Amino acid sequence: MFTEYFKKINRPGRDKLIEFMKTSDFYLAPCSTKYHLNRPGGLAEHTLNVLKCALDLNARFNCGISEESVIIASIGHDFAKVWFYKESSEEMTPPQENYLKTLLRQKGLKMPPKVDKVFASKLIDCLKNNKEVPEYSPGYEVDDKLPL
Repeated sequence: MFTEYFKKINRPGRDKLIEFMKTSDFYLAPCSTKYHLNRPGGLAEHTLNVLKCALDLNARFNCGISEESVIIASIGHDFAKVWFYKESSEEMTPPQENYLKTLLRQKGLKMPPKVDKVFASKLIDCLKNNKEVPEYSPGYEVDDKLPL
């Protein structure tokens, strides 16, 4: 995913950066608890999006910042989110479960095999707004193991 960009970094510590990213949860972590890219791998996907956008803006507006510097800044811009989230294991509340069952029954659908509190909220929103029902994805909560 980042290999082509790492090749453009010619500074001491590049290999340590690559190793850090491999051994951390960078490639598995979400980007947020419930907003943008809150799914496994969301942090890496977001970082890649930022990187591509930053390179494009740097070139388009002729900012004069070295490509190498843009790559390093973009890759590291959210490192505070490494080891920051954990999967939420909070169960649905009884009222939430009852409401979800009612909505599912009205749509002729069955309760998915795995539903936690966060996913139940997503399902309720989708069912109320006639959106496609998503597959299960875990919810996340903050569990900062590397305060920066």
